[in-house]
Amino acid sequence: MQRKIKLINIISCFFILVFLSAVSIFSIFPSLLNDSFQIKNVIIEGSEKSDQSQIKKNVFQFSENLVSSNSYAIKELVESSEWVKRTSVKKILPSTIVINIIENDPYAVFLREGKSFLIDLDGSIITEINLDNYDDNLLFVRGEKSPELLEKLIKDISIAFPNLMQNLKELEFIEKRRWNLKLNNKL
Repeated sequence: MQRKIKLINIISCFFILVFLSAVSIFSIFPSLLNDSFQIKNVIIEGSEKSDQSQIKKNVFQFSENLVSSNSYAIKELVESSEWVKRTSVKKILPSTIVINIIENDPYAVFLREGKSFLIDLDGSIITEINLDNYDDNLLFVRGEKSPELLEKLIKDISIAFPNLMQNLKELEFIEKRRWNLKLNNKL
């Protein structure tokens, strides 16, 4: 039994010595760590409409070292892209970052001050668009605060008047208190 304990103590001391040696070497020569764990691969999953090359470029410019890179900061950086709604970031040693993206799904066109924006059902603005080049049959939304209130209105209409949803063409939020609904048959 004592022999077994001695062997465990010797092995433990060996691993502690190796760990302390590695820490001291990397603290004396930090460039060894930087060279060993440079970000070489950025894998993007779940992206269809996002600009993958721009996202990769931003990640490479943001951080060169995988070990010292901040996953939360990379997540925030990627989520600032136009089409990106949510992301998760995973580091895979020695040199890969995997970014899983959930993109916004265009639900309507928000018209404000002569500009057109694609918006998600929750009201988040995705990107500015040119209506001349955009032929998708999306709902048009107008009025101050209308994107923030869109989701609740759509849920209420879907519950109370499910057949009406197919005929909606435009929603206008008037004077911050009521909605005008315009239908496909121009009512």
